[in-house]
Amino acid sequence: SNTASSYGGGMNLAAVADVTFVESCTIISNSVTNAVGANGGGVTLYGGNLTNCIIAWNSAKVSGGGLNIINSAAHKTLIGCSISSNWAGNDGGGINYATDVGNANTARNCSVTYNMSTNGDGGGIYTGDTATFFRNCLIAANESKGMGGGAYFSATSTLENCTIALNKANHANGGGGLYIPLAADRSIVTNCIIALNSGSTSSNKNYVILCETNWGYSCTLPAFSGTFNITNDPMFVNPGAGVGTNLTGADLRLIKESPCVNKGCNLDWMNTAFDLDGNPRLIGIVEMGAYEYIPLSGSILFVE
Repeated sequence: SNTASSYGGGMNLAAVADVTFVESCTIISNSVTNAVGANGGGVTLYGGNLTNCIIAWNSAKVSGGGLNIINSAAHKTLIGCSISSNWAGNDGGGINYATDVGNANTARNCSVTYNMSTNGDGGGIYTGDTATFFRNCLIAANESKGMGGGAYFSATSTLENCTIALNKANHANGGGGLYIPLAADRSIVTNCIIALNSGSTSSNKNYVILCETNWGYSCTLPAFSGTFNITNDPMFVNPGAGVGTNLTGADLRLIKESPCVNKGCNLDWMNTAFDLDGNPRLIGIVEMGAYEYIPLSGSILFVE
C-alpha cells in the first residue's frame, strides 16, 4: 500500500539495458496520484523481465493502473504474470505501453483480468505506439469508458493463442474485445478466440479493425476474412454471468465439443511451449485460444 506522486506506486524499475529481473513478487494496492505523469500504479518498467508476478488492486490517476511500460531502448518482457483488478483514470487500466524506441515488447502466458480504464481506452491493455507481441494470454473481464474494453493497439502488434472474452467497451465506437486503429496496420491475429465481449452494437462488440490485419485460424463474430476463421460459439466450460468487471463465475477453458479444439495452426515455437495452465501446447493439433483441452483422467484421446 505505497503511494508515489508519479511513475510506479509500488516499484519504479529504471534500466539502461535488459538487466532488470523481478520474479515471483506480489505488488498490490499501490497508487500514483499526480494529475500529470501519474502512470504505473503498481509498477513502472523501463526494461528487463517481470516473471510470475501478481500485480493487483493498484491505481493510477493517469495511465497504466497496474503496469506502465515506458520509453526505453531496452526490451521488456512479461512472463507468467497476473495483472488483475487495477484501474487507471486514462488509458490502460491493466497495462499501458507508452511511447517506445522501436523495440518490440513481449507478454507470454499472462492473464489480464478485471481491470478498468475509467476515462480512456484499453481497459485491459493499451499499447500506445509500441509494437507488442502477446502469446498464450488471457484478456478477460476488463472494461473501458473509451474503446477497446479488452485491448487497444495503436501500433502493429501480434496476438498468438490468446483468449479475449467477456470484456466491455462503453464508447459508441465499441471494440469490446479489441480495437485496432489505422496506425496499427498489418497486425497479426493467429489461433485466437475473441468472443462474448460487449460493445455498443452487435457489429462492434468483439472487435473494431480499421486497418489491414492478417487474421487466421481464429474464432470471432462477425466473420473476419482470412484463413480458416470460424464464427461458432467457442463453448467455454462456463461463460459466467455478466460482462466486463461485473463478470462472475467464468471458466474460459474449452469443453471437448468446442469447435476451437484441434482447429488451430501448429507453429514452430509450440514444440517446447506450454499453455496458460502449464499443459503442453502441442497435443496433436493445437487449440485456438490460451488453453489446450485436456481430457479427464481415464478418457481416450484420439489424435488426428
